[in-house]
Amino acid sequence: MIEELRLRDLAVIQQDEYTIYYKERIVGKQRLDLFVVQEVVVENKVAERLTALHRAQCASYLKTVGKPVGLVFNFGSDAPAFERVYMDPARVKPAPAVPPPQDASEDRLYPDLSYAIIGGLFEVHSIIGPGFVHRIQVAYKDIILGNIAFGHLTVEGKVMVFPAAYRDASVIHYDTLKYWMRLCDIRLGILANFNATRLQLMFVRG
Repeated sequence: MIEELRLRDLAVIQQDEYTIYYKERIVGKQRLDLFVVQEVVVENKVAERLTALHRAQCASYLKTVGKPVGLVFNFGSDAPAFERVYMDPARVKPAPAVPPPQDASEDRLYPDLSYAIIGGLFEVHSIIGPGFVHRIQVAYKDIILGNIAFGHLTVEGKVMVFPAAYRDASVIHYDTLKYWMRLCDIRLGILANFNATRLQLMFVRG
């Protein structure tokens, strides 16, 4: 594709890296498959079919570069397919309202703290977009070895939050999460799956 575009005298940048900010703080990086004439984001997929998640990820990249048009190509089906993604900057939706707690009964652990955490997770998903997980650098004797996905965080010593981006939620090992929570004497966990157009939340009791 790069060669074909260049044969048509179109400038193409491959795997261009951009720093991602959340409320003026650096939270990670994104790489675009192709950026054509500094205007059109092109994402190449190999999947059975294009999904809403693919379109949402392309929209997230459009936010990153501040451009309105992207193309998502799929080469994994019987016939090549593509979709055009348009994001009008004037119509970007504000962060959604935080849904009320599913269970307001007295035996619900830390309802106010949970509600605040859930609100933050929904805001992050709304601003950054689906499919993005913060990565941290691993160093040994001041030598950077690489990046790994951020595993978890503990809020006020009471709730453990597990950010993830799983295409298939069935691969999540809840017993491992519960074991880790018991070791840390944490009774409530919130798993937030960012790999969907809508944030998926699951509560884990230790």
